[in-house]
Amino acid sequence: MTYEEELVFLQEIRAYCTTPGQAGKVIGAAMAGLYAELDRQRGHAVDMETVAAMALNQRLFKDNKTFIADKLEKHSGMNSLRWDDQIKELRK
Repeated sequence: MTYEEELVFLQEIRAYCTTPGQAGKVIGAAMAGLYAELDRQRGHAVDMETVAAMALNQRLFKDNKTFIADKLEKHSGMNSLRWDDQIKELRK
C-alpha cells in the first residue's frame, strides 16, 4: 500500500467512525488482523524450531528429510536465509 493509498484509507476510517460503536468495529477488525498475523508468525517460529531440532538430532530423524524440506519451503519468503539449495538436497 502506497502512502497515498494509506492516507485515503485512514481518511475513510475517520469519516466512518462517527459513533463509539463504529469505532469499536474498526478497532475489533484491526485487532483480529493483528492476532491473525501473530498466529502466522508463531507458526513460522514453531516450524523453524522443529527444523533446527530435527537437524541437530539428525541421527534420530534421518528418514524425515522430506518433512524438513516441506517446513523450510513453507516459509521460504519469511526467513533471513535462503534455503533453496538445502531444500533441493533434502529432496534428493
